[in-house]
Amino acid sequence: MTLSRKEQQDKDLKAVLSKDIGAKNPVFSLDFIADLHSMFSLYADPRQRRADIRDILMTAKTLGLDTKFEIVFRAL
Repeated sequence: MTLSRKEQQDKDLKAVLSKDIGAKNPVFSLDFIADLHSMFSLYADPRQRRADIRDILMTAKTLGLDTKFEIVFRAL
């Protein structure tokens, strides 16, 4: 059975949220992690699960993440 793109994204998000990223990094709330995952999913190739970082950086900058969450922006 092949999952739809939406089903695969939901499965991936559930896997990401099940990790203790938020506990290890209190800067990252679960909502923030979900938002980053959604932004990545907009640009990611569903087969390779890769995205062009330039697209993500442009969107992050447009949303003001470069100043609001400088540590994340620099990590990207």
